Amino acid sequence: RAAMSLGIVTEDPRQRWELMRDRFVDAYEKRFEPKLVKTAPCKENILLGKDADLTKLPIPTWTPGKDAGPYITSGGTVSKDPETGERNIGNYRLQVKGKDTLGFFACEGQDAFYHRQKAWRMNRPLEVAVIIGLSSPVLFAQLHKVPYDEFNVAGGLLGEPLEVVKCETVDLEVPATSEI
Repeated sequence: RAAMSLGIVTEDPRQRWELMRDRFVDAYEKRFEPKLVKTAPCKENILLGKDADLTKLPIPTWTPGKDAGPYITSGGTVSKDPETGERNIGNYRLQVKGKDTLGFFACEGQDAFYHRQKAWRMNRPLEVAVIIGLSSPVLFAQLHKVPYDEFNVAGGLLGEPLEVVKCETVDLEVPATSEI
């Protein structure tokens, strides 16, 4: 299914694996800078302040009786290094803690951890954007530890620049085709 989502269709498992590997290597080598657009599907419904309510989204408690609450498990978390501006998109399990609060754990070795540490040393909050409903190229790019901007790698997987749009309340961009 992962291969099919990238347009790779073959019954031969070895060939599928080789084509996937080649596609990723090609995406790393032929990265595209994202393209900023003014409007996007993810901007069709904008809820700010008291109108924003995470509890109205269909976010499940994956392991009832064991999880502390509902979690977003396959969203993306975008942050920027507050000193260099280098962007990162990572895959973190996001716990819904209230109508307008999420918690996520970024441990040492993850870019968001270092972004947070730098922001705290600068005595400022770390701006973060959460995206839900990602395209396969964005999802795959965020899952791999690469020394590049994952949006550029997603563009490499697409074969063209990934379209991104500015967030409403933080100085970050998100994929224009994100659902939320």
